[in-house]
Amino acid sequence: MIKNGIDISKYQGVIDWGKVAIEKDFAILKVTQRNNTPEESFERNYAGASKTGIKLGVYRYVYAKNVSDAIKEADGIIQALKGKTIS
Repeated sequence: MIKNGIDISKYQGVIDWGKVAIEKDFAILKVTQRNNTPEESFERNYAGASKTGIKLGVYRYVYAKNVSDAIKEADGIIQALKGKTIS
């Protein structure tokens, strides 16, 4: 049973993913920023978390005020996740 997780973005600094994998069941990584580019720590955190086998998810704060903007934001997430496995 999945019990507890951690929300990670650039504000948490450099993560000890080995420790996180022992203490948490999953991690949710911030994937993109307001300007629709990958969050600056996303690649590092994805790589570190993936090595541990911890369950992963992603999130993004949505700023879209219309359908066109929502599609652009979704496309940014899709681009950032290309070639990655999210559980």
